[in-house]
Amino acid sequence: MSSSLVFTSPSVEVLAAQAALQAQDDLVLTLPWRALAIVGPDAETFLQGQVTTDIREVSAAQSRLACLLNLKGRAQLSGRLLAWPEGYLLILPAEQFEAARSRLAKYGVFSKVTLSEIALRIQGVLGRGAQNRLASLGLALPELPAIDQGCSGLELPIRIRLPGLTRGLLLSLASDAAPLTDTATSSEAAAVCWDSASIVAGEWILAAAETELFQPQEMDYHALQGVSYQKGCYLGQEIVARLYFRGQLKTELSAWQCESGQESLTAGMGLVSEDGSRVGEVIRAVAQGHQQWLVLAQTKRELVAKRLDADAQSVLKRLPFTR
Repeated sequence: MSSSLVFTSPSVEVLAAQAALQAQDDLVLTLPWRALAIVGPDAETFLQGQVTTDIREVSAAQSRLACLLNLKGRAQLSGRLLAWPEGYLLILPAEQFEAARSRLAKYGVFSKVTLSEIALRIQGVLGRGAQNRLASLGLALPELPAIDQGCSGLELPIRIRLPGLTRGLLLSLASDAAPLTDTATSSEAAAVCWDSASIVAGEWILAAAETELFQPQEMDYHALQGVSYQKGCYLGQEIVARLYFRGQLKTELSAWQCESGQESLTAGMGLVSEDGSRVGEVIRAVAQGHQQWLVLAQTKRELVAKRLDADAQSVLKRLPFTR
């Protein structure tokens, strides 16, 4: 089963702006995300029974990816959790915000927790130039390795180091002036750069169209410390644990460089081996230039994809995740 997402190659002008942004290695863009505060005396125990990550690992010093699952162990939505005064903050795409608030409110009625939106500006920081400018303002990204997803504390502006090369988040009050202004003149090109870096890092957040399509291990959240197998029960935990302890997951998340004359790629498009056997499918794709794409895919372990099933002339080359 795949989502309805379609990924279209942008205009020549956007591709040129994207190339310029990648070359300057200094990108700050406001992400279309919102922030939900979960606070109160029961915030920790409540979230511990809801999310896939171990909430005890979420602190002023580190954030964590997390999913909210259905009973079948499939992710209804995902986001990033960080510590917040008297509780926690969940940041996630705006299109998933109301679903997250509704889901947590449904299960939080018998707990001493309060859910409220915090009006934050959530900026993506990408490249050494942007990181150096942050550091010059006394706002350096945390020293913890990217895989640990270090966080700068509880006071705004909060900085979070993300998996991947020179990736981070900067959170500030929406009503205040931004510590760093957005650098891109083309918001579309900036979004393409951010999505490209996310694919190479193998870190992604569910879109609304992907609700209940993936188990968290299929999203590689176990490799990014977004799944705990020791913390105890939560909704969907039995299925997640079964996949781990019985070793039943036969696929893996993978990134690919793709040459294809297709003007658009769609989620669910097949990746095939030398003999034409289907060995995977597209999850996300981002155009990189003329007939050049970055592809995030779900593929069968130990099998090698060679091309897209929809384009006999396409060529695939697997990329290692940079985490």
